Amino acid sequence: MLKLNIIPIQLKKEIKNAKVFELLRRMVFFVISFVLIYAAIFISSNQILHRYAKDTFSNQESIGKNSTEYIEKVKNINEQIDNVAKVQKEFVPFSDFVLEITEKINPGIKINQLTIDKETNNFILSGTADSRDSLLKLKSDLEALGYFYELNLPINNLLKKDDINFSISAKISKYGK
Repeated sequence: MLKLNIIPIQLKKEIKNAKVFELLRRMVFFVISFVLIYAAIFISSNQILHRYAKDTFSNQESIGKNSTEYIEKVKNINEQIDNVAKVQKEFVPFSDFVLEITEKINPGIKINQLTIDKETNNFILSGTADSRDSLLKLKSDLEALGYFYELNLPINNLLKKDDINFSISAKISKYGK
């Protein structure tokens, strides 16, 4: 088989140009399609990231508000703990102290008044003793406790032998054991 190419040269150039044009048109179509697909992907991912960033910032803002509330609550709790610590530091176990003193009071002694001044560490015990011996025993028992110094029982309290109104004063050196 023999091929004859009898097409004029001008037409051959036009056909060749048409093929090149068609090839270029297809390439441009693929490039534009490719660019449009990537643009759509980038735009949608940008919108997704923008939404995610907005949600993150709003969460951070709410966390920031919550954290300031928690910080205030923690400060209030710390203040309360400090106040309780101050109260405990200043606490004096008077109940044990008074209990030990009352255990030393013999049946012949009746107490009218017991005064303890924490600020000045003064102790005053007033009452009535049925005898001088029970009053002297009370004084020696109080001295033996070791809580007092400068224990003072005035001499005029010892002048009577029976039914003695007395007042013992002392300085407190320590409270309880």
